[in-house]
Amino acid sequence: MDSNQMPDGWLKSKICDIATVSGGKRLPKGEILSEINTDHPYIRVANMKEKGLVLENILYVPNSAIESIKKYKIFATDLYISVAGTLGMVGEIPKELSGANLTENANRISEIKCNKTFLLYVLRSNLVQKYIEREKTISAQPKLALTRIKNFHIPIPPLKEQQKIAAILSSVDEAIEKTEQIIEQTETVKKGLMQQLLTKGIGHTEFKDSPIGEIPSSWELVSIDELFDIEGGMSFSRAQLSDQGYPYLHYGDIHASPKQYISTQDFDTIPRINIDESKIKTRAIVKVGDIVLSDASEDMEGVGRYIVIRDSNKEDIVSGLHTIALKDTSHMLDNSYKEYAFQSIFLKKQFRRIATGATVYGISKGNVKKLIVPVPPKDEQIEIAKSFLELDTKIAYERSKLPRLQEVKQGLMQQLLTGKVRVSIDEGEEVLP
Repeated sequence: MDSNQMPDGWLKSKICDIATVSGGKRLPKGEILSEINTDHPYIRVANMKEKGLVLENILYVPNSAIESIKKYKIFATDLYISVAGTLGMVGEIPKELSGANLTENANRISEIKCNKTFLLYVLRSNLVQKYIEREKTISAQPKLALTRIKNFHIPIPPLKEQQKIAAILSSVDEAIEKTEQIIEQTETVKKGLMQQLLTKGIGHTEFKDSPIGEIPSSWELVSIDELFDIEGGMSFSRAQLSDQGYPYLHYGDIHASPKQYISTQDFDTIPRINIDESKIKTRAIVKVGDIVLSDASEDMEGVGRYIVIRDSNKEDIVSGLHTIALKDTSHMLDNSYKEYAFQSIFLKKQFRRIATGATVYGISKGNVKKLIVPVPPKDEQIEIAKSFLELDTKIAYERSKLPRLQEVKQGLMQQLLTGKVRVSIDEGEEVLP
């Protein structure tokens, strides 16, 4: 941004003119960070995320190394910016970490002479992030020199304007955070409810022992082999995928999906396989009420991931690479209940027991057949599913708000931080610092 493009009353300043930029410090040779709290936390780039510091994986400086790096601390009045590996992560220091030691892969921005929150948003904005992308050194591990950060040019409006811009952007961030908290809280409630309803059911007082643990007396135990016809998927390559042809469920798409089902609105995003109908094997075609199960996972948590076909959009869907098609022939499970039944602790334990492999975990059709599913009466299945569907509807609604809020925030940052749109400061108006 040239100085002649600056809005009236705004200045173009180097960061070194409005703050002090200094580096962090690595531990002395031979010293290693500790998981034991020594009262000397050490902030690494691994702790830095888009929205700020992650506190769960903080490590500590051993007492033997404190003296040699005691000058390289960062405080709650400062900002940090990552300068190696992942560049340009900018954030504040929470009060509980004020005085922590800072990694050599980040810089401390201190003695800030403008509104700190305004500067935070400027450094996170495209204006600076694009500059960082251009200026970073090209190497195996990208780095950003201290002198380059000091010489970043940024727009600086009058202080009250800085404060009001920061307040507006903070209010949008608060709305985003509140929405994310509602999602997280609702998911926690759902997780607890699943633990209860999928193992104890609704209103039961009598239980019986079973090979998979205690279950309500009125529930049955049925093998997957009795519930479904079990078939393997078709192994087309990614190169054969198209935007036309048959919807094709690849195991990677199952793992990537945030949902346990496919419905009408998903069909525009499902990959397709454009081949002659004669090459599609009937056994691999799945319809409403069928389940497509991934037979491979890179971690144990993903073993048994699946998708229920809630709606086929009147199209044949092909069960693809590394999948197992469970074709509903018994109709003993309510279609809505299926979306949750395979998430029960009973099934998860069984899936983990049959998984084989070291780096990639696999399950076979033969072993899947033997798994046992607890089956409540149909009316109870429907009531259980209804409880979860209500929570899922709430989660989906809150998630649908996030892209719009992010869009609003990006638009405001683009307009307000460049002065394309000016905020008004009324006479005598008080703006929080």
